[in-house]
Amino acid sequence: MKSLIFCTSYVKDLGEWKNRYQKWIDYYIDLPFSKDKALFLIDDGSDEENLSEFNGNRYNEGGEINPLPPVLPPQVNLYHFKKRKGIFPEDNAPGLYGSTLGWYRSFLFSSIIAKKNDYDKIIHIESDAYLLTQKVCDYIDSLDSGWNTLYCPMYHFPETSIQIICKDQFPSMLKLEAMPLDSFRLSQAEETLPITHVEKGFVGDRYGERTTMQLPKIDYYNQCNLITKLKFRN
Repeated sequence: MKSLIFCTSYVKDLGEWKNRYQKWIDYYIDLPFSKDKALFLIDDGSDEENLSEFNGNRYNEGGEINPLPPVLPPQVNLYHFKKRKGIFPEDNAPGLYGSTLGWYRSFLFSSIIAKKNDYDKIIHIESDAYLLTQKVCDYIDSLDSGWNTLYCPMYHFPETSIQIICKDQFPSMLKLEAMPLDSFRLSQAEETLPITHVEKGFVGDRYGERTTMQLPKIDYYNQCNLITKLKFRN
């Protein structure tokens, strides 16, 4: 299946580029899992100087999106929105941390990239989320239907940092993408997205909220601390 892997991005400074986004690129571009997939960062209006060290195919808002077919090594692509939407703290409400409108715009735009390039699967892996075993990679590769996530035991909800959206669900995603962005103000992705399956058969969580270590025998690691050194296990 023709697939893309993407994360959303907003780069505050060059240090964050190196320690967060370049770390994500370096990890996934070397993973056998990625060898037949395109890699994308979909960027929420970062300042140009903070993107200056990006070395790959660059696409700007309003331009054509025609990435090269996946090759060895995989292509790294960046789509850049001109102005940041970001997070709006004034929208805070109990249980929410503000409207993540920039995230929704970037996340949902992956459906436009997939449609224009005839992808069969969208694999969303946030810039602080890591797949650590061949077992979980093989599971993701095996999926051919549904809007799937892994699980977040810490908060007892779908782990929206890792989502696998197959082609049968692209119409649902494109429908959301066509909605006014303000429709998602004060909404939480875990409750808003039309997820069809939450996979609980792997070991993983938002460990970065509790430790900077890579714990043994885990399949995925979310909200990974920038200083955590990661090792993939076959």
